[in-house]
Amino acid sequence: MSRKRRRRGYPVAVLVGLENKRSIFWNVFSNSVKAGVVKTWVDNEYNFFESMVDELRPSIKQGIKTVLLASEDKKKYDGFMGHIEKHQGWMLKGYEFNRVSFQFVQGSARDVDAVMELVNASGFSDKIREAGEGDMKLVMSVLEKRLSSRDGIETLMFSLDEAEDAVYGGKAVEYIITSQRFQEHHRRRVQRMF
Repeated sequence: MSRKRRRRGYPVAVLVGLENKRSIFWNVFSNSVKAGVVKTWVDNEYNFFESMVDELRPSIKQGIKTVLLASEDKKKYDGFMGHIEKHQGWMLKGYEFNRVSFQFVQGSARDVDAVMELVNASGFSDKIREAGEGDMKLVMSVLEKRLSSRDGIETLMFSLDEAEDAVYGGKAVEYIITSQRFQEHHRRRVQRMF
């Protein structure tokens, strides 16, 4: 009897548990949550927060723009956000798609059990949806700007063949927007492209 394969889903957010002198990173997918690395306070607050930012960079480059910061104490969230505003302003005021949305989640994310309790809480999915709506508004505003200018509309691709040519040709593609129905009809081609 073969083992049933678990579905991970698509990346949705990064959950960071802020504990005493350490931070625990979790990758949140649509169907699961996967443990990441643990960063510990070594030298001072600045270096600790910078190591957290360095851990977030690869996820941001992949396109995950939602970061949920879980803590029992909101002061830890405020301290990290103060550091972001002062030293990493590009995350909050970045150009077009470089902005990251941060949300505070009341609770602990120190281990698997605490994360599962946090994820199953009623407000968790609302926080992800709220942060995702901000992301979607940003995408829509950029799309509107591109559609209203002659140079911008030439960069848009309106067919799957054009998108495949761009992706397989090595061109940088910012976003691919498809409907659920389209994905159901062209599932394998769309999955290969992503």
